[in-house]
Amino acid sequence: MNKRILTVATVCVVLLVVIWLKNGTDTVSGEQVPGEGFAAVPGLRGSQDIYGPYEVVQNWPKPMSESLAGHEDWTYSVTMDVFAESPDRVFLVQKGELPLIESRPESIWLPELGPGMQYPNFRLPLRQAGGSIPNGDQLESEGNGRPGI
Repeated sequence: MNKRILTVATVCVVLLVVIWLKNGTDTVSGEQVPGEGFAAVPGLRGSQDIYGPYEVVQNWPKPMSESLAGHEDWTYSVTMDVFAESPDRVFLVQKGELPLIESRPESIWLPELGPGMQYPNFRLPLRQAGGSIPNGDQLESEGNGRPGI
C-alpha cells in the first residue's frame, strides 16, 4: 500500500515540475510597435486577418466617375469578397453597380403614403410557461404583467 502511494506521489511531483518548467520557458519575441498591426500567422498576409500587416490607403477605392469612363452616374454596390494577390493587385468581388444619389431624398412618415401604412412593434404573444405576454395597448392596463416576475 505504501509503495503505491509513494509511486502516485512521485508521478504527481514529476508532473508538476514538468508543467512548471514548461510554463517558465516561454520567451518574448519582442514588443510590437503600436499601429503596426499583426498577422495571425507571422510572416504571412491574408487569411482571417481583417487588416493584417497592410497599410490603409486613403481615398481608396476611388469613385467610379474617376476610375471608369461612362460611369459618372453610378457607384459601387455591396462588396462580397476581397483578395489581395500582391500590394499592387487587389481583386474585389461585388454584386454590381447602384445609381449614384447626389442628395438624400426627403424622409416622410408612412401614414402620409397611404392610410394603414404602419409597422407597430409586435411581440409574439407566447412565453415559456405557455401563458401569453401582453401586447400593444394591453401593456398599460392593470394586471397584465407577467406572472411570477
